[in-house]
Amino acid sequence: MSRLTRLNRSMSPAAMLVAILAIVLAAAGAGYAGGQIGTSGIKNGAITNPKLATNAVTSAKIKNGQVTNADLVKERRTVKISAAGAPNFSNGGQGDCAWVSGATEVPGVGAPAYRVDRSGIVHLSGIGISKDAAGGDANCDSSGETEDGIMTILPPSLRPAQNQYLFTGSYILVIAGPHGFAGELPPGAVYASEGAAILDNISYVPSTSPLRASSRSTATKHVGPLGRQLLRQAGLR
Repeated sequence: MSRLTRLNRSMSPAAMLVAILAIVLAAAGAGYAGGQIGTSGIKNGAITNPKLATNAVTSAKIKNGQVTNADLVKERRTVKISAAGAPNFSNGGQGDCAWVSGATEVPGVGAPAYRVDRSGIVHLSGIGISKDAAGGDANCDSSGETEDGIMTILPPSLRPAQNQYLFTGSYILVIAGPHGFAGELPPGAVYASEGAAILDNISYVPSTSPLRASSRSTATKHVGPLGRQLLRQAGLR
């Protein structure tokens, strides 16, 4: 005879019912307590990133106003061209075209600069101005020599995913992407005609950003009739 059989025979039906109810209530109480764990029952720092499922915290689960600037990635400061660690002004390739900050030439004009926001978007600002210099032919002429129109060369992290263009009358501004521009401008070149690079209000997705559009080559063979016309207008063809 098994021990369970002997136990069943030794207990009255009423006692057996009471024992079963006690077991059920005890299990229910444990489940209820498990569902009642609040923030006070969790030690600070106990829940780490590995313990959170991917996309577990969504916008709908965050109370309005709870995410402040202090919780976001910090905005990067504005960096001026030719500052420490920043790209330098170009000199026309032969030292005959000195690009300088417009702030040193025209009162109230901002210096050429860039800033990368917390979303990874590059924002340009300021004005660069070119002047004749003593090297080469001592003549700064962007319409005759492409190199004279290059204000600076942006590093890979600041180059647009696709070429950026601005054409207003005879004024032309080109910011070359990762493949350069039409075989004439190197990658990252900031080219401007009329001796001035006006960069205010220019923003774009850089080629190194995960937000970038599919980057395509802009070699000469991909330039259409309109592109060739603009190149001729810019003196690049």
